Amino acid sequence: MAKHLKFIARTVMVQEGNVEGAYRTLNRILTTDGLTEVISRRRY
Repeated sequence: MAKHLKFIARTVMVQEGNVEGAYRTLNRILTTDGLTEVISRRRY
């Protein structure tokens, strides 16, 4: 159940076709959670 709540917390809704704004918001959320660092460390 906790993993499901984390997924919902990272869900970003696109409003009025503003995909760029939604992407920036999602990027900010993932950076705050530290996921971007984990992904970049695993990738390279």
